[in-house]
Amino acid sequence: MKKHNLYAKLLKLTVAASLAIGVSFATAPINSEAKEKSFSDVSVDQHFYESVTSLSSRGIINGYEDGSFRPGKNISRAHAAKIISLALDLDTVNVKNPGFTDVPKSHPYYGHIAALVNAGIIKGYDNNTFKPTANLTRAHIAQILVLGFDMEKQKLSNLPFKDINNKQWYADYIQTLYSNEITTGKTATTFEANSFVTRGQIASFIYRSELATNQNPGNGEDFEIIGVD
Repeated sequence: MKKHNLYAKLLKLTVAASLAIGVSFATAPINSEAKEKSFSDVSVDQHFYESVTSLSSRGIINGYEDGSFRPGKNISRAHAAKIISLALDLDTVNVKNPGFTDVPKSHPYYGHIAALVNAGIIKGYDNNTFKPTANLTRAHIAQILVLGFDMEKQKLSNLPFKDINNKQWYADYIQTLYSNEITTGKTATTFEANSFVTRGQIASFIYRSELATNQNPGNGEDFEIIGVD
């Protein structure tokens, strides 16, 4: 009788322990690292919200220490190189020095810039400089996205932008972005190729390029472009 009672007691303890462990596992997060970041100046009603949220949750783009993202701030060529190289998952360590006089190996974004140059996605200027602190233009981001995401370049044909013509070196790149629904222009009739790219815009450009080329890790749902980029 005592053996039976002892067995019953041990059985109850074993079941209780198993249930406790089961509850512990059930309440654990499936992926604790896949957290969406929120920024004080990025709200759900802004057209770049989903882009910023997606890229920031993957560690591709970050905000500032004060909790802001500053989507309207112009982005430098060096910072853009870092973001794009991360989005493309390039090897930024094992790189060949492109030899820019203003990008030494000690530069914080040296590896990112070199990786993009090595991949044939970006290049410097004729005087062997990269101008890392200069702002990135919309013409250059168009070229970078087409080359980086390996899109088939399309000839200028049906652009609604009156400030783009076939004598401009970047016309076909802009046509490619437009045809793939990656850009809608600064306005309905202008692209403003020489204007600078903002942080909010580069997030949108990269995110839409991922979707257009099926390189986005999301669920692949249809999307609608809202706002202008």
